[in-house]
Amino acid sequence: MEFALQGNATEYFECTDKEVLNESGARTGKTHSELVKTFYNCNTYPGSRHLFARETRKALTETVLPDWENKVLGPGHPAIGKAKRNNRDAYHWNGCDVVLHGLDAPINILSGEFDTITVFQAEQIQQATWDKLLSRLSGSAMPYRQATADANPGPAHHWLIRRAKEILCLRCSTIVEPTRTSCQACGSTSLGRMRHFQYRHTDNPLWYDWETQTWTTRSEEYIVGTLGRLRGVDRKRMLEHLWVSEDGQVLGDFNADIHCISGELSQLPGGAWNLKITSPGWEVDAKDPWKDANVILDWFGAGADWGFFPDPGVFQVWGYDRFGRRFRVVEVYKTGQQMDWWAMVAAQLYGEFKYRYIAVDPSAPALKDAFNRRIALDHKAPAIAIGADNTIRRQNPDLAGIDLMRWGLLDTNNVVRTYLLKGALRYGVDQALKSASRPTCLEEEIPAWVFDKKKSTDEIIDKPAPGNDHSLDAWRYEAGEGWGIRMAATIGKPKYPEGSAGQIHNTEEKMAKARAWRQQHG
Repeated sequence: MEFALQGNATEYFECTDKEVLNESGARTGKTHSELVKTFYNCNTYPGSRHLFARETRKALTETVLPDWENKVLGPGHPAIGKAKRNNRDAYHWNGCDVVLHGLDAPINILSGEFDTITVFQAEQIQQATWDKLLSRLSGSAMPYRQATADANPGPAHHWLIRRAKEILCLRCSTIVEPTRTSCQACGSTSLGRMRHFQYRHTDNPLWYDWETQTWTTRSEEYIVGTLGRLRGVDRKRMLEHLWVSEDGQVLGDFNADIHCISGELSQLPGGAWNLKITSPGWEVDAKDPWKDANVILDWFGAGADWGFFPDPGVFQVWGYDRFGRRFRVVEVYKTGQQMDWWAMVAAQLYGEFKYRYIAVDPSAPALKDAFNRRIALDHKAPAIAIGADNTIRRQNPDLAGIDLMRWGLLDTNNVVRTYLLKGALRYGVDQALKSASRPTCLEEEIPAWVFDKKKSTDEIIDKPAPGNDHSLDAWRYEAGEGWGIRMAATIGKPKYPEGSAGQIHNTEEKMAKARAWRQQHG
């Protein structure tokens, strides 16, 4: 049979990289190109073995196998035989095997060896499953081995799209900076990354003719007439090919390109710290200290959220400058650590930053007291964990705590006051969370934090849905204490330069409102 491949489909057909991500919205031809490549490999390399996998065996039967049999193998192909699709384990011809597997069944393929592995709808599986499958990529019948993840766009911080952007040291598993040619940890030059193909509707010959560079008559009906009817997050993913989080984000103003910054910390005489910001997008104006690349952090606060397993514990240190901006400079995000370990972390970070308090969950006073005892008795550090101000208790989460979080990301004057320093994770990424495709830091929790919905109508409720909000809780606790209480009493009246961003922001008025709310609800 002859097959028409164009654009990304042609590049993928010729690709021999070990790991590949083929991603796009609906009907761009990526799955067809993967089936064609497997068909070619079976005809070209006798004895090769290939795996088709999807989250469930039933879904594989209903979605992938009809196209495989009807559009690629073709009617009457000897591999089809008389077996029904839902009872079939594999296709055999030319000494080759195309094995079928549903990932809802026990992983009984771990004794197998494959030359290629293709996982359809890979956005539905966890990273740990992908790694298990990758370990079976050990066939010997082809000149290369390849695992392909076929995916539709999912949440903005999905592990697949993160993996495609990372460069990994194959010796020590360190994530290597994009500008480096060797690992900063061990010096190895054995680096690997996932090849990333972004299929689009122009890659499908049904919709676009590459010879004439024109859309076909069928494209208007499907792309505009069908996909054009989609709304919200489905439209962004299926039509616009965007990796975006669900509708109803609690912190919709969060923008990683703005709020996540690169920089270097260094301590100054007297206890303050200098944060030299190196982000290319940071606006610098020599006449405006608000936009100075060297930000002086005068004092620090800390926030913590309790957790052990499967939920993590979190400890954060936030630095404040004279304009009332906050910078997350350190984060510890770990599972499986007991109270004495967290007390050690708190003591070590106090030795560095001399933070004024540790704002913790006000609903767990016994844990707070135990934490303070550990810090004081075992580590001889100040016992300064306090129950976070009750303006941010869960029964009124949007009145002060979440409002302060939103205000910090972008206020009514378009002023940003909250920044997250990249590379702030101490003790590294928690591998158990990463393998389970769960967030591993504050930046990854934010896009997935959405409002709850009524089960009967799917109507959005003005209340965050339960989920991965551990680092967010630590942020809320610290924000309520640092902005809502302490800064209001100590910042006084900073003298902003004429025309600066700080001048147009009425700090005292907003802080007075926070104090008044606290006094009323004390």
